[in-house]
Formats: sequence, C-alpha cells, structure tokens
Amino acid sequence: MKKITARATLSVMTDNYADHILSAIGQVDTKNVAVQTDALGTTFTGEQDAVFSAVYALFHAANDGKTHLNMHIQLSANSPTKTTNL
Repeated sequence: MKKITARATLSVMTDNYADHILSAIGQVDTKNVAVQTDALGTTFTGEQDAVFSAVYALFHAANDGKTHLNMHIQLSANSPTKTTNL
C-alpha cells in the first residue's frame, strides 16, 4: 500500500477557535494513522486511504454548520526525510 503524510491546518473564525479545533481532532478515529498535533496543525501519516479518511473526518467534525472555517492541506508521499511506524 502507499503511505502518505497529510498536514492539515484548520482556521476557524470564532473566539474559541482552539477549543473548536481540539474538539474536532478528538472526534477523529486515529487507530489507523499516526497523529501529531502542534500549535499550527495536525499531521496524519499512514496508508493513503486511512490518511484521506482522517482528513475528511477532521473537516467534517469541525464543520458545525454555523462557524466559518477553512482547511489547508499539504500532502506528501515518498518523503526520504520522514518515516513513521504504525
């Protein structure tokens, strides 16, 4: 299978943006991906289908239907500098 990395950055237009983002991250099923979150975004690494599912789930969880948000995604495959064991 193909392994990839996706770096997702959510921008949520609300005063409690950090809680909104952290709540969304907590709702993502991460059993099939490695996850690393920092102040600027969340990185998912794993099999391509599982990573895309996690990114979709993150956006879906963050979208409450009321709050304006956007997500920037950086995708990487076959990187010689980053490996993560699942």
